[in-house]
Amino acid sequence: MTDWRQEVEAELDSALRRLTALAPEVKGNLTAEQASEVWGCYLLVEKGVAFIKLELDDGGAGRFVEKKSYSVPDDRQAISLAATALRAGAAEFAAGRVASGLRSIRDARNHLRMLLRRTRLSSRRPAARTSV
Repeated sequence: MTDWRQEVEAELDSALRRLTALAPEVKGNLTAEQASEVWGCYLLVEKGVAFIKLELDDGGAGRFVEKKSYSVPDDRQAISLAATALRAGAAEFAAGRVASGLRSIRDARNHLRMLLRRTRLSSRRPAARTSV
């Protein structure tokens, strides 16, 4: 196994462990600390996607993501779905099935991306005004 594959496997495993540990702690919306943890996981997964795309010579600009497919109302559920997809993708990648692993790893990334997007947008919403 080449160095980049070992690095990607280790980072995907790290992201999976962090997401699995985080999911039971999430109650309602993500706290700032939890969002920071999700960002760290997202970056590891995104890096893995980039390295795998280079290996497959998949130099395309990427695909549009159907937001509805990856948006779920519950943050804990989004983390669990991302972890499930990441677990499947990492197993495929480790077994040498790089292309099929990439599909699942992208799914995990997209769940995390939509979760972070929703978290960012909800933090920008102004507080509800109360009439005096």
